[in-house]
Amino acid sequence: MDRHGLIDIGYSGPQYTWSNNRSDMALIRERLDRAMATQEWRLLFPDASLQHLASSASDHHPLLLHTINNQKHASSFKFEEFWIHEPLSHNIIREAWNKAFQGNPAYILCQKIKSTKEALKFWNRNHFGRIQDNIQKLEIDLIDIQSKPIGEYN
Repeated sequence: MDRHGLIDIGYSGPQYTWSNNRSDMALIRERLDRAMATQEWRLLFPDASLQHLASSASDHHPLLLHTINNQKHASSFKFEEFWIHEPLSHNIIREAWNKAFQGNPAYILCQKIKSTKEALKFWNRNHFGRIQDNIQKLEIDLIDIQSKPIGEYN
């Protein structure tokens, strides 16, 4: 690290990034994963930060590198896999996709995608409620639990 001028940019979230997933005295947790940067990179991305995310299914915590802080942006659309198990979702998609638009083929395609996205977002909010808020709260609770010292899980 020193020879190449690398510095650890730090992190937020759970202290450890790996666990052997054992219990009690056999439990081992370590911070194996780090984000390293040169001084030049840090000058390009002065607000960059690393976040250790909660892990529910793996012995490694996923890492999320933020290169821009404190900037509001529109949330990205994510198609939820569980929607395909809801018969009504197929109708929502079909109706939104089959709307007629005028223009060149690229414009029509973009409009169909946008229409379908908006219809799914509306349907999701009305059918399931604010499920992402619930997921986010549970992730915060999981991070809190995983951040506690060994033996303090209660």
